[in-house]
Amino acid sequence: MQLRALSFVILALFTACGSSESPTDVTPLAVESPQPAVALPGLGLLTNPQSPSETFDSKTQGRLWVQVLREADGQPLEGVGVHLYWRRGDEETGRFNTMTHADGLARIPVPARTFGTHLDVDGTPFTAPVSLAINEIIPLGENERRVIHVKPAGILAGKVQDIDGNPVAGAEILIWADERWATEDLKELSPISRGNSDGSGLFRVGGLPGGFFTVTAQTPEMVCVQRAGGLVEFGQTHEGIELLMTSAHEVFGEVYGADAQPLMDAVVIAGSPGRRADIRDTVNDRVFYYPAAQLIQEVEEDGSFLLKKVPDGEKWNLNLRQESHLSWYGHIEADQPVVRVDMEPGQTLRGVITDEQDAPVKQVKVRMVGKIRKKGKTRRNGDFAFVGVPEDPDAVLLFYKEGYAATGAWLLKPGVSLDIVLEKGKELHAQVFAPDGSPALGVRATVRRKFSKKDAAAFFVLPTPEEEFGLSETMTDTDGNLSLVDLASVPFLLTLESPLGRKELEVTPGEAMISVTLEPLP
Repeated sequence: MQLRALSFVILALFTACGSSESPTDVTPLAVESPQPAVALPGLGLLTNPQSPSETFDSKTQGRLWVQVLREADGQPLEGVGVHLYWRRGDEETGRFNTMTHADGLARIPVPARTFGTHLDVDGTPFTAPVSLAINEIIPLGENERRVIHVKPAGILAGKVQDIDGNPVAGAEILIWADERWATEDLKELSPISRGNSDGSGLFRVGGLPGGFFTVTAQTPEMVCVQRAGGLVEFGQTHEGIELLMTSAHEVFGEVYGADAQPLMDAVVIAGSPGRRADIRDTVNDRVFYYPAAQLIQEVEEDGSFLLKKVPDGEKWNLNLRQESHLSWYGHIEADQPVVRVDMEPGQTLRGVITDEQDAPVKQVKVRMVGKIRKKGKTRRNGDFAFVGVPEDPDAVLLFYKEGYAATGAWLLKPGVSLDIVLEKGKELHAQVFAPDGSPALGVRATVRRKFSKKDAAAFFVLPTPEEEFGLSETMTDTDGNLSLVDLASVPFLLTLESPLGRKELEVTPGEAMISVTLEPLP
């Protein structure tokens, strides 16, 4: 009894301070803080160390009971990882880990006033993972049992081989329940399922939910140059997936600014040329092949970076981005071990946005359109800034916030702060009739500002503020009515088009509702 009391003292200390155990460990009543991004499911059923005679104090703890059953036949699943994610206040988060025991039951004792956010059940080789939202404070004492039915898992099967067709044994198989681009970003995403190829290079890995998937293989010395992705249903098996690997090498890089000093805070993006369009069909219309994953990482404080696995014999594109410098584009030649990048400083466009009462307006959408595109929002004081932009006399800035008229600025002067005043948006209302006098349904209505010749030149090939923010187009309803909002109180050209007829006219938003009759098509 003294030993059990001591164990709960230790649990209380873990609860207060957080545990340092790995997010992949699944132990009873273990507490983790901070919260990991994704819980990794095990591919085997784990031995359950929970004690049926566990001490529980209903005055200081709440206890969740979770039962995990197979959806198909209601059979309980033993040895499945269950995770309760929790939050205290705005900062402190963590996770309690346990496993199901006999009858598929898992119990999770938690301290008083614990706010549970969601409950996760790991996948197994034959069942899919589940995430269940809770969003409530766990009451003290015993809580009502939560029964979770798990669906059959999606399964991927195939072969790992090198580019010469030789099997690759012992390759680690990594699978994500996401599209390819989510798996190759600056923020690393943990796989949802893992496995290994056997001595013949064959693999079969389950534990997938229905939906998108991306699968790759890795070894210490090789990189996967043909990955797979697509869609899988619950309980579906995709056979015959071929993952191709080749030898790889490291590329060491150095980044310098205009003053020839090492440049930190840059982001490195490296990948095969044409990778965005490189999607190859397979005999299975739900499975596609992709090239090697692009590598995205930040440079170190000394301006250096190391790309650990670049395919041997391949030329790769290299792009570096840094806030105060122009983006750099170049190549890593085949088998090149070292690369130096010298980045040029860019210009700065900044300004402050206020309303008609001279009050700053925050959260205004700001778009830069020209040689490059950038987007952002104003801060609390209504200010915004784009740094590291190239010289571009034809660039325009566009601004919009709901309730205000979209507007723009052109003939920009870098280094000179802009003062932008947003006016309240005006509405345009019209009723459209067919040539026979009946209300015209489904007429496409578009508006475009009537610029002066000088101003119109700025938007010859660029979107107007209304076009950029989706305010320029609508359709008439069954009564022939149309409405457009958040327009400036300036003249617009309104164009009405349908199989019934066509009409163009000049309008000014904010005026009374207008009535328009279409002219018959010639």
